[in-house]
Amino acid sequence: MSFHFIHPQKPVKSKSKTKLVIDIETQGLDAGAYVFGVTMDMETGEHWVFTDAIEQRDHFEQFAPAIVYAHNAFGFDFWAFYNKEEVKQASKMWKGSKLLTVKVNNIEWRDSKDLMPMRLGDIGDALGMPKGITPEEYILGTVTEIKQDHIDYCVLDCRILVAALNALELEFAEWCNLPPGSLDLPRTVASLAYRTWSTISWPETWGYEKED
Repeated sequence: MSFHFIHPQKPVKSKSKTKLVIDIETQGLDAGAYVFGVTMDMETGEHWVFTDAIEQRDHFEQFAPAIVYAHNAFGFDFWAFYNKEEVKQASKMWKGSKLLTVKVNNIEWRDSKDLMPMRLGDIGDALGMPKGITPEEYILGTVTEIKQDHIDYCVLDCRILVAALNALELEFAEWCNLPPGSLDLPRTVASLAYRTWSTISWPETWGYEKED
């Protein structure tokens, strides 16, 4: 006979860290061929536009300690700012072979797709914020100048992600019967679901006291 044990996982109280969203545009959808990028503050909505990856990194590192989200971060955006040696030396969290977080210079990178495993365009449609189509020259790798409508497209991507993450954070607190802004989002949707269930449905007879 085998025995299996599960333990409750409660939501993490907000640590009041700055939270940022980042999106980049590149030549030919290659993270190493950076053209420009946008950083957006999740609380204020303020955003900054950069045409140099080093300058963008220097800027967001000024907010440390902070959490940075990008949609498909470890499949794309993250690699515009770090080389393999830096990542090798960095603090990381894995789930099997999947990278969940990387922490460099007190900036914790997270992939918002781990919380919302769907295309950003579908998220935008669900929020009533149509994403639009990536300008063709970025797909083909033929960008010769950065136009205002290109910047507007990238800023909108950030606004969609900020709106989605903020809405999810509010709903998470509501599901746990806690005040808005009192909780930080976990790293994955599975963790979010389990922490919600542990908070509101953990059987009292299972031997763990619920936290107030």
